[in-house]
Amino acid sequence: RFVRLSVAHVANWTSMAIYTVSAPMIVIHLLQKDITDIYLIYAPITLGITSGFLAFPRLLRRLPGDRLLPTAYRIIAAAVLANVAIASLLPAGIIHIVPLFIYSFGLALALPVLVSNAIEPSRHQAGVAASLQTFLQFAMIALAAGLIAPFLWDSLLRLAIGTGLLTMLGGLAVHFDQKARR
Repeated sequence: RFVRLSVAHVANWTSMAIYTVSAPMIVIHLLQKDITDIYLIYAPITLGITSGFLAFPRLLRRLPGDRLLPTAYRIIAAAVLANVAIASLLPAGIIHIVPLFIYSFGLALALPVLVSNAIEPSRHQAGVAASLQTFLQFAMIALAAGLIAPFLWDSLLRLAIGTGLLTMLGGLAVHFDQKARR
């Protein structure tokens, strides 16, 4: 269970990280803005994560974690689908940043549940489990920044599809975890 949910956590977080490391290329080359407009990428991500983390406790009171996680993934899936649709149908513009807010909001709802459920079976060694998760997250982000993002950042559509595929990997890991628990 730890591995499946850690893969989901890392895949989702890496998808968002690809946008942050690609931000200069997106802003300057794809959106044709000045480098001082870099906030166009960071602001929706930051606001989405912050809003999601603020909404998390209230939503958790209404929905237990096993119901909140599918809700978070529906939000994430909607963001991925909107991102691919916008990137494939519309010319480069500010509208392309809207899915970043939606995705990061869903991500903020999913992460606490993923991390908690992954570490729960190892709660007697939670420090080791959390350290391993953090290592996996940083290693994957480094791989994404150095190898994956440069192949994607030439095109908004490639970014949307590439990060969507990573997100799908995370969703599949959650799906397999739920199947294994039945």
